[in-house]
Amino acid sequence: MYIRLFTGQIMKGVTMLCFINRTSKFFAFFLWLFLLVLFCGCQNRPLTDLPKTKTRTGVQRFVKRIKFGLIVDTPFIFQNKLYLSAIEDPEKDSFYNLLLEYDLKTNKQRIVANSFYFPGNIQMIRANNRWLVYCDGRAEVGPEKLIVIDLKKGKKKVFYEAHDEGVNKFKTVDSLTLYQNYLAFGVNGHIRLIDLKKEKAVFQRKLKLEPGEAIKGFSFDQGNLFWSEKEGDKLVFYFYQPDSGKTKKFSLPVAKKSSHYGFTQAKNGLIYFAEFPYLESRLYELKCFDPKTGEVLAIDKNCGHKFSLFEGGVFYSVKTQKGDILKIYYSRGEKKVELNIKDFSKTLAELDPLPIAYENYFLAVEPLFGPTKNKKKRETILYIVNLNRYR
Repeated sequence: MYIRLFTGQIMKGVTMLCFINRTSKFFAFFLWLFLLVLFCGCQNRPLTDLPKTKTRTGVQRFVKRIKFGLIVDTPFIFQNKLYLSAIEDPEKDSFYNLLLEYDLKTNKQRIVANSFYFPGNIQMIRANNRWLVYCDGRAEVGPEKLIVIDLKKGKKKVFYEAHDEGVNKFKTVDSLTLYQNYLAFGVNGHIRLIDLKKEKAVFQRKLKLEPGEAIKGFSFDQGNLFWSEKEGDKLVFYFYQPDSGKTKKFSLPVAKKSSHYGFTQAKNGLIYFAEFPYLESRLYELKCFDPKTGEVLAIDKNCGHKFSLFEGGVFYSVKTQKGDILKIYYSRGEKKVELNIKDFSKTLAELDPLPIAYENYFLAVEPLFGPTKNKKKRETILYIVNLNRYR
């Protein structure tokens, strides 16, 4: 009996020692893992949420900030992926010759492509789940190549390349838009629509433009390619359906014979356009046209000539004596809200006068220059502002 009891105590002791030993190993492992994550997180400069504040209109907003160790520009956001052009070596040149991808979930970044040219300039970046599209060209010329990367297969292809045809005849890409497997781009007054899966053009149109006039802008809305033209005393809007090949046409009488029309875009069946009455103002009036009812809504005056549409409405700038004011117009409820730059950046003096918004986000770039103890400071802070939080 005593032997059995003694043996039992020994077994318990051994079991306890094994448990303590195993627990110590687990503790050491988790401590090592915690230190590794902490170290890696500091190295990758993780995405941080700035504290909530209030704008002058009294509503709360939400901003995410990323600090890059490079000078970056022309940002584009799609779901959890952020794409940007970057300067490889600011000491040698000031041209954006790199294309970066930044994952908002993992905070990891990678170089997707380098410019074909030196000095090169990458711009007009667009992306979705399947395709990544951008323009590349010599810095002194402009966007010469239109390049598409198949993100599923990892293949890269040049879909358009400009060729020098003499003085003032270098036909560079001036705008583009991407929807599912369709890519539309403008060159020299023409709109071309490409089926990226079939790798062929499915539609082309020469727009009715005045001499020297640029394409006013085009977009995809509800699966249709949208663009506008001025025909006599009417402003005409077109919707082309790629699958059926049918085109719908809506016209709007111009306000005055002297009126000039700028940027046009369509979203959720509504058409937004900028009207410039020559005799009254040097700035545009931002308006919205509903093709179903024929109604025209005046949104704001004294606007810059471009604006961005997002899922909730339109994002634009207004000129005042104190400087540019950024505004958000929500199509539902017809509500206008001011966005104060100083709310999320005390050092950012002003933004690009052409607001950039994709999906539901406004992207603001703030480059940081100046000397430090060891080397010159070359960084960029990117602010991602959720426009729907201002409602």
